[in-house]
This record gives sequence, structure tokens and C-alpha cells, in this order.
Amino acid sequence: MAGKMAEESEKLPAQMEDSVSHSPLVQNGTLDWKNKPANKHSTGGILASGFVLAELFGDRLAFDGVSASLVTYLTTEMGQPTANASVKVNQWNGTAFLTSVLGGFVADAYLGRFRTVLLFSSIFLAMMILLTLEVSVESIKPCIPVPAMEEVKCRSAQQGLFYMAIYVAAVAAGSSKPCASAFGGDQFDERESSAQRKRKASFFNWWFVVQSSANAIAVTLLVAMQQNVGWGWGYGVPTVLLALFLLIFALAAPLYRYSPVLGSPLTQVARVFVAAAMNIRAPYDERSTLYEGDEIEMAKLGKIKMLHNNQFRCLDRAALLSENVDKEYCTKDADTMSRWRLCSVTEVEEVKLIVRTLPIWLSLIPFSISTAQLHSVFIKQASTLDRKLGTIEIPPASVAVFLTLTMVLFVPIYDRIIVPLIRRRTGNERGITLLQRMGVGIFIAVIGMVTAALVERKRRNLAGGRPQSKQVDMSVFWLLPQYSIFGLAQSFTSIGRLEFFYEQVPNNLRSLGTAMYLTSVGVGNFLSSALITIINRTTEPRWIGRNLNTSHLDYFYWLLAALCFLELGIFLWLSFWYRYKPVPRIHDLQTE
Repeated sequence: MAGKMAEESEKLPAQMEDSVSHSPLVQNGTLDWKNKPANKHSTGGILASGFVLAELFGDRLAFDGVSASLVTYLTTEMGQPTANASVKVNQWNGTAFLTSVLGGFVADAYLGRFRTVLLFSSIFLAMMILLTLEVSVESIKPCIPVPAMEEVKCRSAQQGLFYMAIYVAAVAAGSSKPCASAFGGDQFDERESSAQRKRKASFFNWWFVVQSSANAIAVTLLVAMQQNVGWGWGYGVPTVLLALFLLIFALAAPLYRYSPVLGSPLTQVARVFVAAAMNIRAPYDERSTLYEGDEIEMAKLGKIKMLHNNQFRCLDRAALLSENVDKEYCTKDADTMSRWRLCSVTEVEEVKLIVRTLPIWLSLIPFSISTAQLHSVFIKQASTLDRKLGTIEIPPASVAVFLTLTMVLFVPIYDRIIVPLIRRRTGNERGITLLQRMGVGIFIAVIGMVTAALVERKRRNLAGGRPQSKQVDMSVFWLLPQYSIFGLAQSFTSIGRLEFFYEQVPNNLRSLGTAMYLTSVGVGNFLSSALITIINRTTEPRWIGRNLNTSHLDYFYWLLAALCFLELGIFLWLSFWYRYKPVPRIHDLQTE
């Protein structure tokens, strides 16, 4: 009898798994556009994520069209010194990345990811229209040339309008970006099968391929159009394309899967810290009982029960059942005040996920400081070199295509060839873990900064202190190695970082999770600006002066190489300390 019961109990999971596999509904709690459980056959998947990638292409084309040549516009059209322009570009890029937190919070707490993307992308489109007019219409241009004095005259009102437009554009573009990447990831149900998890991992790889492709077009065709045809055409064309792709993205609404909006997820974080503080004096040891929570109620909120672990034990007090906590707080009908006295183990573990990612977030900032140079001093470095390719002269901002082409070529090879080969040896669905992938990228970045320092030393020696207006007898293709190496570094670290912060936070915080990735880039840009300012105030001759030929930019690169090397050591230590979020697997019928 007991043997028969055991046999029946072994069949039960298989029967449940089989029933789930034949269910037409997704298992991750996402909804369709009518606010009903999403059908996995008619929503989401590769088709829906393709429309998200289309919106990304239009958005990145417009943003990178401004970003790639902003330092050139500031130095040529507005007559600003190189160091000042580089600082402003870093601050502008930093603003775009830091404000991603705003979009992530609005999406997770109030509007949902789809509506947030539509809202902020529409604001970005409006600012692109305004910028196009500002660089085209003579009466509202921020600065006008004065031929007699060989300089430009800037007007306060027009300058204010220009800076307002670019910064509102930065806030809007930055706010939509984390929501779009998280929304694309929502189109795949990782609880359904390993195939869905692999497709989601591939989606983030292709996210960067599309982003890099848009950047390649921006730094070549758009930059050439800006400098040879006119700034109005260079801004106007991507503005029209942004409007087109945003319209296509909106019309595909019935095909998407939508994560439910459950109110501010930060409230849960606050409740756990408050409950832990209120129980700080309660006795707690291995015999103490922790409140597990009601699984049915958790399922309604799209949560999966998480097992307790011993990291950050001080937070466990938020779920501690003791004489000071009455059992009424354990009921699902407990009032609001009781939820600030007692949290479930799952709620505590979700907050631990966020706390665990913070040291990783901090450790990646030096990498972001290094990559911030790609769109500032690297471009000014290129402007001093021989940029002729036959009869064509390459614009300085277009040199960044070396970076994007490296990513466009390498990432598909990595996704389709390298990952399957490594997967056979490691058994990991991604080939290597996310932290391993980021660590490889940091190591490559050290090599990239060393290469940049050596190339800059050669360029400076050849320049011999000549004025910056006279080109150095050195081909711009000498910059190809450092750009290509950083393309490889970003293929590992940047993609791994995006996927890491999406995967390792609670499901209802995924927009804010991807915003954490973007804010680390933003902080890197601001710290890069601060570092340049400090260096120029404390060094003589200046490391990054008005004339790069009499400066010591190579010293700056050596400093960044040292920072990245130090970062690599800290990151390796944190990688051994970190514990990954458990992967929920309701069923897995497909073989590896």
C-alpha cells in the first residue's frame, strides 16, 4: 500500500508538469493588453520583442546622433575649450543614465513599462524636434559666427533654450531606456522552459547588437550629414525615424505581455527595514521561528516563495515571530500597520537580493569612468590625426564606429557559436556566469586603457608640441586597437551588467534593476567629469589642456588603467562572495 502511494506521488509532479506545458497561459504572471492572463501562443516571444528592438533602434539613432557629435558642436559651433566641452558631454550623458531611475520607478510603481516608454519617448521626440529647429533656424541658434573676429557670439536666451532642450531630451531618453529593455525581457517566460531562458539571454545580446548598429549609423552617416550637409538634416532625419518607429511600437500593443503594476515596490523595501528595526531587541537564534507568508497571496502578487539564507541576518528580524508579534499579524487580512511589524521570509529575501547587488554596482563604476572617454577625449584625440581614407575625410566622431562594429560583429558570434561551445563544457545555459562575463570585460578594459596610453604617447611624440589645428602625421587608424578592445570589453561587461541587474532583483523591480545598470554608467560619467576637472586644476602642464599636443593625455589613460586593475581585484573578491538569485523552474520539458 505504501509502495503504491509512493508510486502515485512520483507520478503527480509529472502530471502537473504535463498539464502546465499544455496550458495556453504563461506562467510568469504577465497579462495581455486586455488585462487578462497572457496567452503564450499569441503574445510575447520573438515577434513582440522584435517591435521593442525596433523602438530601441529609433531611440538610439536619435540619441546617439546628438551624443556622437555634441563635443564637436560645442567646440566648433559654440567655441568652447576641449576640456570644458568634454566635461559638459560627460555630464549630459551622466544625466541621461542617472535619470533612468525615474523611469524605472514610474514604470514599476504606476504606469507599467509599456506606457512609461510611450510617455518618455514622446517627450524625447518633442525635444528632438525642438533641437532640429534650434540648429537650423538662424534666429534661435545658440551661437552665431563673427567672421571679422574669427570667433562665435553666443546669446544667453538661445543658449538657455538649447541646454534646456538637450537636458530634457537626456532625461526623457534615459527614463525610457530601462523600461524598454525590461519590457523586452518580459516577452519571454523563463519559468516555462530552458529554451525560453536561452531566448531571453539572447534577447539581451541582440539588444546590444541593435543598439550598436544604431550607434554605427549615427557616428558615420548622421555625423557626416551634420558636418557636410547641415546640422538641421543631421538632427532632422533621426527625428523622423524616431517618430516612425515609436508609432510602430505603439501599434503592436496587442502582441505584448505586460507585467502587472502593484504599486510602489520601494514600500516593501522600507517595510522590511522598519520591521527589522522594530524587532532589533527581540531574541533571535537558530531556534527562532520566521514567518513564511501565505503562498496563495504571494502568487496573486506574482511572487514565488524564496527559501531563507543566512546572508544579512539582521534583516531576518523583519520576519521574526516572537512574543512581541501577535499571531494576528500573520493573517492575510492583517491591517496596514501590521505589515510594518512583520514581513514574510520571501519579502525579506527579495530585499536581500537588492542589498546583495549594491556592492557589485559600486565595483563597476571605474569601468564606466573608462568607457566615458569613448565619447569625449577619444574623439578629440581623433580630431588631431590624419583622418583621410582615400579622398574621404572621416569626421572625428565617426571614429567611434570602430567600437560599434566590433560589438556588432562579435556579439552574434559570441551568442551563436561561443556560448553553445562553452555551454557543453560548463553546463551553464549562458556558457559562463554573469559575474564571470563581467570580469572578463573588466580585464579586457585594463588592456584597452594601456593600449590607449601607448598610442597617445606615440601621437604626442609625433606632434612635437605643434598647434592642435595642424594635423599630426599619424593615421587615425592607430586608434582602431583601443576602440576595438573596448568594443570587446563592452560586449562582455555591459551586456552582462544589463542582464545581471535585470535577473538578480525581484520580478516587480526589474525596471529599477535595469536602471541600476544605467545609473552606474551615469555615475561613471559624472565622476569622469570631476576627475578631469581635478586633474586640470592640479597638474602643470595640464593633462587635458586646450591643446592636446602639449598635454599629457597618456598620463590620464595610465591612471584609468590603474583604476580598472584595482577594480578587477575588488570585483573578483565580490564574485566569490555573491549568491545568485534562485531560478524558478516550474517545468523544463526541452532538453539542453
